[in-house]
Amino acid sequence: MCWREAQGSKGYRPKMGRHYSLLRSLAATVCVRGADRYGECFGEREVAMKGDGKRRVGVAVSMLLGLGILLGSGAAWSATEPAWGSGPYRMLFEVDSAQPAAWNMTLGAVAHIVKRVGIPPARLEVLAWGPGLRMLLKDAPDAMEVSILQMRGVRFVACQTSMHRLHIRPRQLAPGVMVVAGGMAELMKRHNAGWAEVKM
Repeated sequence: MCWREAQGSKGYRPKMGRHYSLLRSLAATVCVRGADRYGECFGEREVAMKGDGKRRVGVAVSMLLGLGILLGSGAAWSATEPAWGSGPYRMLFEVDSAQPAAWNMTLGAVAHIVKRVGIPPARLEVLAWGPGLRMLLKDAPDAMEVSILQMRGVRFVACQTSMHRLHIRPRQLAPGVMVVAGGMAELMKRHNAGWAEVKM
């Protein structure tokens, strides 16, 4: 039984003042038969609760806000999200962490951008330096993911300064990884060229 139906029920005496009409109309709007996993509408739950009017208003408003978050937040956000410009879009992902979790996050973000956002892979670059350089080794846990993204056109770059410091030879790197003289210099060069920089 929805809120509208409850109006005709015996013993139903709303005492919420001027706020009740607005709340009732909102609840009637969001009450969806058959779609609620619990088999009832939010309006009926609110009417069945005991307590003073303020408490019932608070509970019902919370339910309405929760429903809005579940069902309408995506549409509301997309309506206010700034539109994409004409581009071109170029992104540089910086990796300087030795933690595989950081590598996974970076590779996952790059894959998402390629598949969902639609930025051409040729405009995406992953720069590894310092401890993060180990992500680009042949025997790294994510070597397969690196190879797949390379085949899509993503550019992976290793810092030569970090390689010397960590005693890593070029042959230890995954196939296709490019080597630049310095990671910071590469970062500055991309920044000056207008690339967006992301560090996970």
